[in-house]
Amino acid sequence: MAPRCDRWRSALTRRFKRHWEEATLVEFSGSLGDLGTFIPLAVGMSVTAGLDFSTILIFTGIYNVASGVLFDAPIPVQPMKTIAAAAIAQGLTLGAVAAAGIFVSAVVLVLGLLNLTTLLEYIIPMSIVRGIQLGLAVSLFKKGYTSLLVRDVDGSLVWNPFEQVDSFTLALLISVLLLVLLNLSPPLRLPPPAALIVFLLGLIIVIACHWSEIPVDEFGPSVSLVTITAQDWLDGILNGGLPQLPLTLLNSVISVCVLARELFGDDCRGGSTKHMAVSVGAMNLLGCWFGAMPCCHGCGGLAAQYRFGARTGTSVVMLGLLKLIIGLIFGPQLLHILHVYPGAVLGPMLCIAAAELGVQALKTTGNLSLELQDPSLASWLLFMTAAACVASGSTGWGFAIGYGLWIIVAGVRWLAHRCCGAGQVQREDLEEALSTNGQPCVESPRSCCDHGADVVNSSSRVVRV
Repeated sequence: MAPRCDRWRSALTRRFKRHWEEATLVEFSGSLGDLGTFIPLAVGMSVTAGLDFSTILIFTGIYNVASGVLFDAPIPVQPMKTIAAAAIAQGLTLGAVAAAGIFVSAVVLVLGLLNLTTLLEYIIPMSIVRGIQLGLAVSLFKKGYTSLLVRDVDGSLVWNPFEQVDSFTLALLISVLLLVLLNLSPPLRLPPPAALIVFLLGLIIVIACHWSEIPVDEFGPSVSLVTITAQDWLDGILNGGLPQLPLTLLNSVISVCVLARELFGDDCRGGSTKHMAVSVGAMNLLGCWFGAMPCCHGCGGLAAQYRFGARTGTSVVMLGLLKLIIGLIFGPQLLHILHVYPGAVLGPMLCIAAAELGVQALKTTGNLSLELQDPSLASWLLFMTAAACVASGSTGWGFAIGYGLWIIVAGVRWLAHRCCGAGQVQREDLEEALSTNGQPCVESPRSCCDHGADVVNSSSRVVRV
């Protein structure tokens, strides 16, 4: 027993030492890269659905620390966006929000434990996953663009920062500052903590303009068990859980694992869909019963944190510890601060995060180029899936439309292949057989089949197509 305890103690000491060495300002800044999504949704759910903001901070802080230690990568902790949107737009109760999160997490956990997420990753084409990532990037950019277009009550843009600090002029200045900070070149060894600088600037603006409105007589968390009624289960599952489920499976399990492997290598712990699914399921089955916000891991948050400098799990560990400290002490005060936090600061951060996700989505990989043996078709499916996600406003509908198109295209190509009897002919034989004036054929097998009959090459050898 003693040797085992010594090994555990030694391992924990090494891990703590490594986290301490990796705890830099750049890593901490990277952990703030996803605040443009986290803050608006967390504040919105606190105001409309009655979630306690200090409880949100405490549990998401625990999730962040656990994710950073277990995955050893900056795997983000994000709100479940569909549930959050339903809670804000449709006025779901606290019990209904908890029920939706528990339902989604239970399904994802079962799939993860049965290792069915690996099967889903195998049967879902990469072009569909990329399309969902691109659709999310466009949606995030639209949200950020809307936030930075600060408007008056009459709908006109607010330009004068001296009349109202949260103005379109401030948004332009913040955008320029972010672009400059993110593109500083050597001799600087590491990029400056852009997200940290911008977030603190917004915090200074809030304190300077709204200090008298911040309550100073309330401290500490108010964590309590949530009572979930039968009606809450019905409303939560129908309005939040079912629409959220495909988004969680695709974006918070499959897509984030694909992105993690691309950014940190195939041996990254965050690249396992089974581990990611178990993580999503476990953290919500613990927190939702206490009124915590339903959370997941997302490729958008990972792209944002990576863009702003996060490279190790220490990044999100630091963020988690900060959330825990603030949630345990200053929960009520921070809720008010974030409620008046300038959209002119959050908007540009969200746009930068969306751009990073879009760039990752458009990267061509081997799997994508080999899909259907036609890179152009795979790219077409990618853009059609993204367009469906944006037009429908639902990742679930986008996936259904994209996957349906993939099935149709694959079926047509299979039928054409069968009808033309090309099963035994290799691509190089077709190119040789269909060469014209010494130029090799560059048509796809399906195009070649359209010629329909026997093709005779220059040496009079007959090739059955």
